[in-house]
Amino acid sequence: MKKSTLYVSLSVSIVTIITAMVIVILNQVEPTTETIQYENMPNFVDENPNNVQKQMLRFGQGNYRISDYVELPDQHILIGGQNLTEDGLYYPFFEKLNLGAGAAYTSSFPVAFPSDVTYQPEASLRNGIQHIVYGDDDHIYMIGQVVASLTKSDGTLVPLSGSFANGNMSMNESVLTFIVQLNLNLSQIQFLGYLEDISSQFVTNTTIEAVKLLDENTMILAGKTTSKTGVFQQANLQDEGFVIQLDLSNNQITLEKDYYFVSTGSYVIEGMNVADNQDVFVVGSYTKNDGNFISLPLPTDNHQNGFVLRLNQSSYEPAWWYGSHQGNMESQLDGRYISVMQLENNRLVAVGNTNLSDSPTNGEGSIIKTTLTLDGDIINQRLLSSPEPFVIKAWIKSSQGYFAIGQTYGTSIDITILHYNHRMNLIHAETIQGSGNDLITTKVSVVYTGAAYFFIRTQSSDLDFASTGLNNILTTQSVSIF
Repeated sequence: MKKSTLYVSLSVSIVTIITAMVIVILNQVEPTTETIQYENMPNFVDENPNNVQKQMLRFGQGNYRISDYVELPDQHILIGGQNLTEDGLYYPFFEKLNLGAGAAYTSSFPVAFPSDVTYQPEASLRNGIQHIVYGDDDHIYMIGQVVASLTKSDGTLVPLSGSFANGNMSMNESVLTFIVQLNLNLSQIQFLGYLEDISSQFVTNTTIEAVKLLDENTMILAGKTTSKTGVFQQANLQDEGFVIQLDLSNNQITLEKDYYFVSTGSYVIEGMNVADNQDVFVVGSYTKNDGNFISLPLPTDNHQNGFVLRLNQSSYEPAWWYGSHQGNMESQLDGRYISVMQLENNRLVAVGNTNLSDSPTNGEGSIIKTTLTLDGDIINQRLLSSPEPFVIKAWIKSSQGYFAIGQTYGTSIDITILHYNHRMNLIHAETIQGSGNDLITTKVSVVYTGAAYFFIRTQSSDLDFASTGLNNILTTQSVSIF
């Protein structure tokens, strides 16, 4: 077999103003068998799995945070996040990168112009791009958030100005969710609008956990909201989970379908995917089997179960639910699914974390892999070993093996790649080490070059991070996830 180079690039956004990119080199093999709408799937190899090389590239500086990226067919990637500017405010920003030659285009959406008042910095998820998706060269979408008004240093609110100013916007502490459409060369940037009613007096906040495109104008979003305006008119005034389908043609946002989760217990939506027939798969965890979760196994006190939900595309009604305690998993303490994918053999694979009293890591952070039929019947369920407590962020299948990418928790938090063969035996664990904590902050996917990228925030400047020249990082600095 002819070999080519696969780069698994780990881009690092530092708490200080330093940013670096980490490249892990593996070998490439034949494409995987997954079929997922509008995504290129990875081509990992398990030939010589113990021979993993590392390189470190530093690609820029700036006090910004990366939350998502998308691969582009012109050999660039588009990254998005938030940038802290000299006036003390975070702006949503995006940058088109040629990894060999640096930034090709950088821009931001100022949320307020400097004035004679001192603003309170707006951070966290506010004022940033959270998700980027590619439909075609004329339909690239960015989903982000912006505060409805700004807070002065004395705590009083001031009207929003800058890119998102609108005379009809209510001045309150709402966090509004917007969608922007771009084309490949960024010559056209169209602001499509907000998901919420910006004139509403209610203080609302929406969190988008997953985004998929059915076609260049049809978007599916999954997350939680406290809004009951705009596209969320059918929601209750509570922190409510949702799956909504939007029509983004004609430069506007139009709701087509919606589904809402109901439970008196807490629950989390972790991931979403689309079936070949455009049905929607949703995964996450729940703590009480009432409301929509009534048919699922009852969690024990103060614990959570993982769930898989299939929604019919025609009506957005549940076709079936599956709970992680079903079958032979009755001794499970906690469980959650973080990803789901359909295979070409008409099987469905959901992967996540679970804690078991007899798990391979003594009850701390084992991987659960559940294979189902497309009708929701269980085929098999496996617990996978890991060398130490491990939290999975991504599950990647190749023609010759499987990779779990996540974080291990020892004396520090480290980025770890676990490599399994087809029998689900762990054959290699590769850790990118630093003495500080290193946290994954974006999705993991493989791009046009056969390179997989994801971004992390790190406290480390030694060991595997030493070659980047990141020597200004204090090990006592805090790490924030956004």
